[in-house]
Amino acid sequence: MLISCHLYDQLERAAIQKQVVRLQFDSSASQSEFEGVILDLFSRKGREFLKAKNGQEWPLSGLVSIETIQKE
Repeated sequence: MLISCHLYDQLERAAIQKQVVRLQFDSSASQSEFEGVILDLFSRKGREFLKAKNGQEWPLSGLVSIETIQKE
């Protein structure tokens, strides 16, 4: 599944601004969540991924929502 341009633009903005985000993913098998800072967005073998500040890599397929977490 390809990610929408709107969601990708939000990811790019969050990465540039080093914002903490909460991402919701929905795949046919399960639902999962990422919370953290995005370091990079990249593609590999025709698929899009994000690299998080903690070193994790997440495939962007199945991304359904992005929420910016405000630091107090």
